[in-house]
Amino acid sequence: MIDLYPNRIATLRLRAELSATELEVARLVACNLPNMDIATSLCRSEDTIKNRLVRLFRATGASTRPQFVVWMYETGHVLPGLPRLPEAPLRPRHRTSTPLTAEEAAALSLPALRHQLAATRTELDTLVTFVDPHRERT
Repeated sequence: MIDLYPNRIATLRLRAELSATELEVARLVACNLPNMDIATSLCRSEDTIKNRLVRLFRATGASTRPQFVVWMYETGHVLPGLPRLPEAPLRPRHRTSTPLTAEEAAALSLPALRHQLAATRTELDTLVTFVDPHRERT
């Protein structure tokens, strides 16, 4: 029997981390811009953008642009229902991409734990701003 609904994320590396520069390119790919427009937007050559895309595809396990956009959605770099992308690319997510276990939290020093909580709060505030831009920050 033919599988009509293949697993769209089977080949993707969902834990891949991208640098800020890679995220800039990735965000523009997610906006469906061609390589030349991405190059112009970032003041780079088209060959540089092509090389970065090859590295992005290799890092994420994507083999096509649509599959790469699926990776962007599945990893939370693009959120459904938002009319636009954030004004600036999100910082590469280190510890905030997965919740800390009790053991990991206990092993952190108090300043490191405060830093972790502040980073999580900042990311949540950023998301709230895009979901409800008229809401006042508390």
